[in-house]
Amino acid sequence: MTVPRARRALVLYPRLVPMGGAQGVAAWIVHALQPDHEVTLIGWEAPHLEAVNRRYGTALDPRRLRIEVARSRLLRHIPARVLRLDDLRSWSLQRVARRKAPHYDLVIGAGNEADLGDRAIQYVHDPSLVFRRRGGMDRGWYHATTLLEVAYFELGARLTGFAYSRMRRNLTLVPSRWVGEWVQRVHAIDPVVLHPPAAGTFPDVPWRERVDGFVWCGRLWPDRNVERAIDIVERVRRHGGPATLTLIGATGGSRNVEHIRYGERIRALVRDRAAWVTLHLDVDRTDLCRIMASHRYGLGTVEEGFGMAVAELVRAGAITFLPRGGGQAEVVGDDERLLFSTEEEAVRKGVATMRDPALQDSLRATLLPIRDRFSSGSFVRELRRLVGAAPASHP
Repeated sequence: MTVPRARRALVLYPRLVPMGGAQGVAAWIVHALQPDHEVTLIGWEAPHLEAVNRRYGTALDPRRLRIEVARSRLLRHIPARVLRLDDLRSWSLQRVARRKAPHYDLVIGAGNEADLGDRAIQYVHDPSLVFRRRGGMDRGWYHATTLLEVAYFELGARLTGFAYSRMRRNLTLVPSRWVGEWVQRVHAIDPVVLHPPAAGTFPDVPWRERVDGFVWCGRLWPDRNVERAIDIVERVRRHGGPATLTLIGATGGSRNVEHIRYGERIRALVRDRAAWVTLHLDVDRTDLCRIMASHRYGLGTVEEGFGMAVAELVRAGAITFLPRGGGQAEVVGDDERLLFSTEEEAVRKGVATMRDPALQDSLRATLLPIRDRFSSGSFVRELRRLVGAAPASHP
């Protein structure tokens, strides 16, 4: 019997590091393809696969994965620390990938909108800033006005050969219905929802044995608003008893000065509250699952497209409170008992839940059937199905 040759797959992701949910999705895309594809991962730097596997629970095998580090003459002399040209960098990487794409049967861009030549697959976590302005966020001079946005897009597209029409022909995957609605409004594309995987084996810790406290998990960056979690739990303690807070922070080895200073600030806040706040940095998947499953409650602090950490908390069996709005609300079934618009509402609902065992039982029962939707097994099965249904990028 002749064994069929593995299909060749090219996966594009700028910087695969053990940090946030988007990086986790990219890692699991490669993981899902490895059994029956010859996979090449292309980005701006070579990933530390062992660290990625520890963080996300993947089994990326360096013996079966080809790593390519892209080179761009266009950006060679423009360091990231000088200008935050994120979209231009992304398009420049896509330009490199387009030259390689004809040699592959399947091409996947794992980091938002992508022009990869022929019809490909793109996973859009958040419609790119050049296509959708985000009010109130300092994203650089080139997003200051509509006129500058248009000029930046046109110039960047001309320099890199990015074609909007080709991007729109891709099969588009999104992490939540909320992001899917944005993509539809911005691009008139009908995407497919593929929830990111909240991977790992979460211990089944009895409720009575769990810590009567909260867990927060995410990047230790300013946009994650870690102070909000500290403030909420501090106010819960004033009204509802001795709740604790455990922070699971990821740094990704960032050398960004702003990120470093923010991490120092958070560590100072933790030191001042050492009696009830604990900080764990860059933990592996086993420890992350253990810590989450040992607590009764989870806490999110930002509106986002999905929130892999939120899904991990729900899979760990934690009753998780989240900001109202964004895709993360879908992780808890849009249950109003768990959603808040203000810190006052978060404190009120947190205290009420901690005081009411019957309410705890009701919320746990509601979240129980949701947990399996976000497993790594569900993600892998659905991605493989979609890859099989999608036409090959190049014959």
